[in-house]
Amino acid sequence: MKKSVLFTSILLCSFLFFTHCSTKSADQQLLEAMQREAATVNAQCPVVDGSLILDSCSVSSDKAFNYHYTMTDTSIASDTAAIASENKKIMLGVINNNPAMNEYKQLGVSFVYRFGDKAGNNVYSFRITPEDYQ
Repeated sequence: MKKSVLFTSILLCSFLFFTHCSTKSADQQLLEAMQREAATVNAQCPVVDGSLILDSCSVSSDKAFNYHYTMTDTSIASDTAAIASENKKIMLGVINNNPAMNEYKQLGVSFVYRFGDKAGNNVYSFRITPEDYQ
């Protein structure tokens, strides 16, 4: 009897130890999925679209995708506040109308878009948060 209780206790402790150690939090799992998605995007970079180049995508610990763009023609960015506002509306429409984004939206992911010039200087950026798309 003592052997079976000892065996059961050891088995239970082992199960709890390995379950606890191997179980990742939901946030950790989300960040890992986001990092895999960013790696997929980065494998296709640079992506040239007219005067914009998508250089890379990264993930930050605050559950945000960060898209880094280079503007090859910064002369069009004379009124950066207006351009940022217009581009934010466009990207918000893309996020809201793309079924592939639904899971990320449900999980409260943010999307940050950074636009720089060829020298790497920030021209403008904006963030789309759950409050924006809900």
